[in-house]
Formats: sequence, C-alpha cells, structure tokens
Amino acid sequence: RYDAADAVKIQDSLFINNTAESGGGAYGPRVHTSDFFGNSATDNGGSYTGSELSDVRIDNSTAARGGAVSGTKDGLRIDGLVVTNSTATSGDGGAILSDETRVEINFENLRIHGNSACGNGGGISIDLLHTLAFHDAQIWDNQANTCGSGGDGGGLWARSLQPDNEDIDVSGLYICGNSAENAGGMYFKNGQNFTLSNLALTHNTATGTGGGAWLRRLEGVTLEQSVFLGNTAAAGGGLYVQLARLDIVNSVFAYTLAGDGLTMTSSAWADATVSYSNFYENLSDDVGGTDSSVISGNNNLSVDPGFASFTADGDCSNEALWLSSSSALSDAGSGVDSDGSTGDIGVHGGLDAWERDQDGDGIDYVSDCDDGDPATFPGGTEVCGGLDEDCDGTVDESGASGGGTWYLDSDEDGYGDPAQSLEGCVAPNGYVGNATDCDDTDSSINPGANEICDGQDNDCDGQTDPADSWDVTAFHVDADGDGFGAESQVMHCTASEGLSTQDGDCEDDQSEIYPGAVEIPYDGIDQDCDGADLCDVDDDGLDAVECDGTDCDDSQVGPCDTGGTDSGETGDLNGPDSDSNCHGCSGQGGGSLGWLSVGLLALALRRREKASSRG
Repeated sequence: RYDAADAVKIQDSLFINNTAESGGGAYGPRVHTSDFFGNSATDNGGSYTGSELSDVRIDNSTAARGGAVSGTKDGLRIDGLVVTNSTATSGDGGAILSDETRVEINFENLRIHGNSACGNGGGISIDLLHTLAFHDAQIWDNQANTCGSGGDGGGLWARSLQPDNEDIDVSGLYICGNSAENAGGMYFKNGQNFTLSNLALTHNTATGTGGGAWLRRLEGVTLEQSVFLGNTAAAGGGLYVQLARLDIVNSVFAYTLAGDGLTMTSSAWADATVSYSNFYENLSDDVGGTDSSVISGNNNLSVDPGFASFTADGDCSNEALWLSSSSALSDAGSGVDSDGSTGDIGVHGGLDAWERDQDGDGIDYVSDCDDGDPATFPGGTEVCGGLDEDCDGTVDESGASGGGTWYLDSDEDGYGDPAQSLEGCVAPNGYVGNATDCDDTDSSINPGANEICDGQDNDCDGQTDPADSWDVTAFHVDADGDGFGAESQVMHCTASEGLSTQDGDCEDDQSEIYPGAVEIPYDGIDQDCDGADLCDVDDDGLDAVECDGTDCDDSQVGPCDTGGTDSGETGDLNGPDSDSNCHGCSGQGGGSLGWLSVGLLALALRRREKASSRG
C-alpha cells in the first residue's frame, strides 16, 4: 500500500490471489505493464485501488464494489486495460468504479468483458464525475443488477456532478451484449454542451427502459455517428431519452428487437433535432414517446443500412459495421469524413470515424480480437503477459513465447517429476519449475533430503546407501575372517563378508591371531594381540627360561615332579620336593618342560573345539 499515489510506480509485476480491505492486489501506486489474477477486497478495488494504470490485465477479481478497480480522490487515469470475469458482489462497478466527488477521469483503450455488478455499471460505474475523457473501448457482455434489487447501465453507468459540465468527451465506444434493469448498454445523466460520437450499441438488453442506452437530463448535447442495432427493452429498445435536449445526427437505429428504435419523453425535443439519420426494421416503431414526428424530413432515411455484416443474433464477434460499397448511407450524412469526402452515416463516418483496421495490423476489427493492439491478431505470436495475442480464445496457452516448462509435484515436496510436464506462462496448481525428483510419490525422497541407510536413493544423486549416508556405520576390514578387523575404518550402511564392527586385529592375515585368542606360551607370537608373547604363565613376575628369562618352572610354584626330591640346597624356600631357587630337582628333568607339554596339549584341544564350532 502506498498512500502517495505519484510517489511509487510498479511495472512488469504479477499479483495473484491476494486479499485486502481495499485494493486486493495493490493500493496507491501507479501500475504499468502488470497482471492481476484472482485478487479480492472486502470493500472496494478487488485488484487495484489507485489513480493510474497502463497496459494492465485483470482477471477473476472480486470486491463488494469496484470488482477489479476503484479510483481515488486523485481521479483515475487508464491507458490500456483489460478486465475480464470480475464482480462487484454488493455494489456498483463490476470492473471499474469511480465515485469520488469532482475528480478527473481519463480512459483510453479499454477492453471490459464478462464482468458483473450487484448494482449499477456491470462493466463500469462513474459517479459524481467532473471531467471525463473516454475513448476507444470495447465493453462487452457485462451485467448489472445481478442481485435483482435494481441496477442500471449493464456496460457503462455515468453521472456528472452538475448539469452545466462541459468537460466531457466520449467517442469510440463499442458497447455490446450487456444487460441491466434499465440502460442495458449505457446510462448517462447530467451534462451540458458536449458531444457523444462514434458509439456502437448492439445486442444490449434492458428489462425496463433503454435497451441500448438511456440519456437523461442532458442539455445542448450532440449524439453523432452512432449506431443502435439489435437492442431490446420494454421501452426505448434502441435509445431512451428522458428530460433531455440533444441533437442526433448521422446515426442509425435498426433491427430493434423490442421497444421502439428511439423513445423520447417529457417534451424533451422542443429545441432538438434528428437529422441525417436512418431508421430501419425496428420491431415496434422507429420513434415512440411524446413526439414521433421528430424524424420527419431533415434528410432522415429509412433504408437497409448495408453494413458489411450484421445479424441480430446477440453475437458481438461477427458484426462488421463499416458500409458495403452499395450502401445508401455512404456520403449521405452531414459534414465530412476524415478523407474530406461527404460524411457517411454510422460509426465509420465523421472526423473520428472507426477504421476497419484500427490498429494497422492488417486485420479488420471483426476478425481481430483486439483491434486496438497491433501485436494482437489471428495468427499472432502468443506472449506471456495475460493477453490473447493470437486470438484463439485462450490466454497464455502452452507454447507461448517467454513461458516455461512446469513439472508435476505429486508429493508436494517442491521437486518435480521429469516424466510429467506442461508448458505455460505460469505454473499450474501442483506444478513446479524443476525436474529433479527421482520418486514423486514419496515426499521424503528428493534432492534436498538426507541420505539414510534404508536401501533407497533418498537424495536423488543416483546412489543408494552411499558411504556418506546420514546414519552410516563404521566397519573394519577383516581380511582373515576371524571377526576382528584392522584399525583403519570403512563406512558402510550394512555389514558384509570381510567387514567387522570390531577392530584391534594385529595380524589380519592370520585367523588364529586376534584380540582374545588363546595365547601359546614361549612361541614368539602374540596370538591375543595384547602386544607380547606369553612368557610368564605362573604370573610370578619372572619370564620363563624359554623366553630367555630366569624362571625354570613357569607353570606354577610347586613340586618339581612326582616322586622327585630336590637337592635340599639352601634357598629352597618351598620345602621338600621343590626347586624354588631353580638349582634343579632330584629325579626330574626340568619342571618347566613338563608343564609346557601340558599347555601344548590344552592348546591342541582348544583348537579342535574351535574348528568344530566353525563347522
């Protein structure tokens, strides 16, 4: 929100699905070359509240009043605006609302299609205006009075603040297919000494008065070069004039389906004229009301207009309102055309005549879906930006220039499935702009996930359970298969042959050597990996003589041998039959060797048992 309207300009922006009390998409700034989709406001201006728009598209916008746009006290200036499918749910102005007092309104190049209002102005509602310049607009298929409690001006509803206002200039409006309680196409009240020119009001409907338009309380106003075709109302099917004095010139009232072509009330025509105009095949009367003789004389006609194409079928898209080469209305009007020739009757006559190809792109306005934009025509290049440049009825479809490829994100983890994609300007719901998910059915699997030991490629790097997995286990290489590995580590998720979680093997190429193995005394080998051979079996602190120690009997402190006698030498502290000082025992051949035999036998038995347990 920016309260200083002229201080900030926003351009090349996209506003989607925003909500506010006022100005659902933006409040205050000037906005250029931007798009608004799906915005809403609880009060006014579903997409925008401010004073300046240029080259903007708004679709599917909602507010209580001013369904898409709401002006401010600074007025409202618009040059290039498309508004579609927007709604004022409880007030006026389905697409645009301006209701500030004494403000300046300047509208150029508007396309207002398919909008609705609970109250007045299904397309546009302008109240209490002071200055109005309004040129070049298509106002098609809008509806007022959707709540059924009263609402006029299906396409345009406008009221001036005071009747002596001369600062009004309206021309080049194409108002078609709109509906309301009164003034199906256009309602205009209050004003003096201005001109309404080159207006086409076709296929509009009112349940009450003024199918094409209702003009009220106008003084000294000229209506020229305009056509009222195929409109419907209970009274004034083409044009309903009330309490107004105006001159009608070079205009056509034809093919009215219900109500008179022109209806006048309240002695409005004392100082008015209808001249150089044509009345043809109006279902009721050409003129009704207080003075039907107003069309007598004054070079008025009652002939087939001879349009290039027009059928009262309610279809705005197939009518060509320029005159055929044989039309009786050619050079039959008052004044001159822009080429200096005698004026034609209808919207293609006069100094502000409609051009058959108004934007110069080589396509006439019947075939061109936007004849105000030279970049828009059948066969044009669709460009992302909210417009239908190729006139195929679809906006920003697949293949549009400047679009991207979007990938389905079924598991909503922010990563797309490379096998399922769409082309488009904006990501469809459920699609993302990357194609990096390797399993779009599992939200825990994506390039941003942690790799864990679960047999899956969690982070989509093409590897399953790699060594850097989050919960990896440290193993040791067990080359000899004895259940113990070397000190160095290898990281794996699962155990496999040749790996062990236990380290400490001091000889990993010999299966009999590992921590906890049976140690064989005096063989010079460290079987249990405690750092040394076993040389002190009896744990008396002395290594055996087999290890170059001093203990002659390393099995234990005890008898030399059965039946033996010691030498009885001094120093035998353990009594008879002992040789605790290692001077030798009588009748026995060295105690340590006897015990060594016992140890070797025990070791052999243990190895047999171990081999049996391994199968």
